[in-house]
Amino acid sequence: WHGVPSNTLGDDCDDDVSTGSTVYPGAPDTCDGIDSDCDGEIEHLVPTIHQTIQDAIDAVPDNGIVCVESGTYIENIDLGTSNITVWGIDGPQSTIIDGGGVDTVVKVGNTTSAVIDGFSISNGHSVEGGGINLQGSIVTLNNLIVSTNDALYGGGVWCERSSPTMTDVVITGNTAIN
Repeated sequence: WHGVPSNTLGDDCDDDVSTGSTVYPGAPDTCDGIDSDCDGEIEHLVPTIHQTIQDAIDAVPDNGIVCVESGTYIENIDLGTSNITVWGIDGPQSTIIDGGGVDTVVKVGNTTSAVIDGFSISNGHSVEGGGINLQGSIVTLNNLIVSTNDALYGGGVWCERSSPTMTDVVITGNTAIN
């Protein structure tokens, strides 16, 4: 069952009997390549469909989901004002975003419901927030390891005018000068 509610309404938008009762309007998307919620949008998979996490972020619609497979991704991502979920589907031990030592690893600005889940975030170097920089954001941070980042302010995480909800977030081994 995996915590996915069954379709009791009979509004299955998928005629493929192999998907059973997990495909219906309002069903949760689960990074399985199936349009579970019948919105016409399949999850944006990295690197299967999109080469980089940022490419997927730029392509996904508001309230969409970016599913990132295991691997090390050397990039700096910016959610901008997108209310999306970026999910490392195999967790932080297997899914790493390495900032390459050139900028903040993850930036989020002026969102009301963004989610970052299942990553190790490391090797960021910035003025504010080497690992994560939140600017005017309501964001949920889940199942993260934020380590070995540095910044002038907020080596691991910088929050300005933001309301993050953090669950299972380990912030360790980061450096801030001030």
